[in-house]
Amino acid sequence: MNAGKRQEVADRLALLAQQNGGILTPEAVVQDAKKKTSPLHQGCGFEPNDKRAAHKHRLDWARNIIASVRYEYWQEREILAAPMYVHDPRGGNRQGYIPTPVARNDKHIAKEVLATEVKRAINTLRRAQAVAGALDLQDDLEGLLAAAGVLLEKVRHLKAA
Repeated sequence: MNAGKRQEVADRLALLAQQNGGILTPEAVVQDAKKKTSPLHQGCGFEPNDKRAAHKHRLDWARNIIASVRYEYWQEREILAAPMYVHDPRGGNRQGYIPTPVARNDKHIAKEVLATEVKRAINTLRRAQAVAGALDLQDDLEGLLAAAGVLLEKVRHLKAA
């Protein structure tokens, strides 16, 4: 999405929020995006075809189910839980998941899976940092981000045995 389109979308979202007492709801966005004249209709991922939209929704539902299953393992004297399925780093452009024990048994894959998880955490911290800045509530997020960056570098340099 180019800068002009992004601004058009931002303006439309602000209008929708204003029309709803300052609150922006997904329902309002969906209803507006149904209008062919809305800047939300094209180029924002809105799927006007109900059959395709339903399929996309079912894929999201399936991803949530996959993410909900836990893999329990012993560490020292306690049982810990992790996602049973993790993103398959061998997938390239296709989306797929492999069981965590499969990743655990291949150190190269395990390293890639862990790097992906740390990158996800870094992106979440960056978002939190941006929100903290916007709210004038900066705190230790800089330090956390730096520590996460160090962790990512350590993961990248792990020996894949």
